[in-house]
Amino acid sequence: MEELKSTTAKAEQEIVSEKEQRKEEKKIATIKPHRGHTLYEVNMSTGEIVEATFEKTDIAYEAAINKYNVARRKVITKEGHYYVSALNKKNVVKKLNKQAKEYATRKNNTQ
Repeated sequence: MEELKSTTAKAEQEIVSEKEQRKEEKKIATIKPHRGHTLYEVNMSTGEIVEATFEKTDIAYEAAINKYNVARRKVITKEGHYYVSALNKKNVVKKLNKQAKEYATRKNNTQ
């Protein structure tokens, strides 16, 4: 009797593990940097500033009509990181400080 219970339990575990896990991509935002700017990735826990990494994707909306492929870039996002478009790292720090000050004033005004 115990053997029957253990085999059914194993079969149920296998069925659960065989289910396909669906990956869904969710569009968070669109950043269009100014000409000459670079997209930087800021690690909010350590404060490290690094250039963002991209992956190329083919898009076939209007390009399919014109019969040519257009390569688009997509940012590889990481959790706990903030993305800023700026001329250099010094300007990234300035933009972050400015946003922090605006956030603090908004928070004080609502209290």
